[in-house]
Amino acid sequence: MLASLPPVAIALIIVLLVAIVGALIALLLNLHKFHGFREIASAAQKVAKVLDGNLFRDAGDLVISGNLGLLPTVVRFSNKENVPGINLRVGVPANFTMWIASRSAETNEGRAVVRTGDTTLDSRFVTRSDDPGEVRVFTAMQDVPAGLRQLACSSNTFVAISEASLELSELEIPKPGTARHILDHLETIAKLAAVLKQMPNADRIRVQPLQKDPKILGRAAIAIGAIVAVLLVLAATQRSNKRKTVSEFTGATSSGVLPRDASAIAGVEGWRTATEDDFNPNAVSWIKASGLPAAGRIPADFAGRGTASDVAYVLVGQNGSRRLVLLENGEERYDTPYPAIAIAALVPKENISGIEWTGMPPAHNDGDGLLVVRAADDPKSGLILFTSGRRIVTGVPANYQAVRVN
Repeated sequence: MLASLPPVAIALIIVLLVAIVGALIALLLNLHKFHGFREIASAAQKVAKVLDGNLFRDAGDLVISGNLGLLPTVVRFSNKENVPGINLRVGVPANFTMWIASRSAETNEGRAVVRTGDTTLDSRFVTRSDDPGEVRVFTAMQDVPAGLRQLACSSNTFVAISEASLELSELEIPKPGTARHILDHLETIAKLAAVLKQMPNADRIRVQPLQKDPKILGRAAIAIGAIVAVLLVLAATQRSNKRKTVSEFTGATSSGVLPRDASAIAGVEGWRTATEDDFNPNAVSWIKASGLPAAGRIPADFAGRGTASDVAYVLVGQNGSRRLVLLENGEERYDTPYPAIAIAALVPKENISGIEWTGMPPAHNDGDGLLVVRAADDPKSGLILFTSGRRIVTGVPANYQAVRVN
């Protein structure tokens, strides 16, 4: 019967059928997306709308990736045991470290205990920092103690400020009122970010908004159907036309991010792995003198399992911006923009004990560390990141050039 129809009619029928199939696929994907999170589905959609972000599944978690104004923001919901039910990570112009945890929680972050000046907060929580002077300046600013008290809303809350990021974790997903709870926290974080911008040397920390992924999943089937329909019309009217090869419809990726890693990195589209030309020439010479290549993809064993199954990426955006990502066991542990990265290199765990630190050394690390050099001509511009359980801990070497990276 179809053979008797004009080619254009056949094409329109195919487009209609594929559109119906596409709608069914979109419905099934939506059901899968909220499996296990049906109770907070509407709340997650509301938060995603406010952040103008993407809502997707990652390693069993429900994740929102978007922007709080111009601040890159990731909201993660989890039902896993021994994992925070909710985690907020927002890029902020911070240039110091600060950890707030319940007095009943065991935490070793920060070499010094600091009082915030808020009696209620200080009586229920302990605030620690590797930079107590900066924290005192920060907490002395108007509305900061009240804002921190709003974030530390329960004994199951943990707040961490590190370079270019603020992270908040809560043991359980707040119910009911999930959306309002999260949006109130995000509003407070936005106010604290504005205060952080006024801190000394805050202008050196550049925070870039995440690029929004195009919403193509619901349109993919229709687009493919349209292509197929057009090809059928051409085939029916011009039999001599050459067949299109697969390579005409699929472009080879040049991002340098392995597919298995790309699925774990939020908003990876528009970013590529840094190459030697993206690093500072002097830093490249230093790393090569240590017997290592200048690479943007760095395999590691951050978890201390004895195998190099983890990885770090230095990513470069289309506008030249820099972004550092750490993946542990296939899950994203750290994703932060940097104003500049002169070089990055693995620091094997066995070499960590020989490092001379500025201030107190990191209290605990699971495995290897990652050295990030922000200015090649400044020996004190190095920062070493480690994982400790689900958290990121950092340390500043006295001279990055004295760190053994092989």
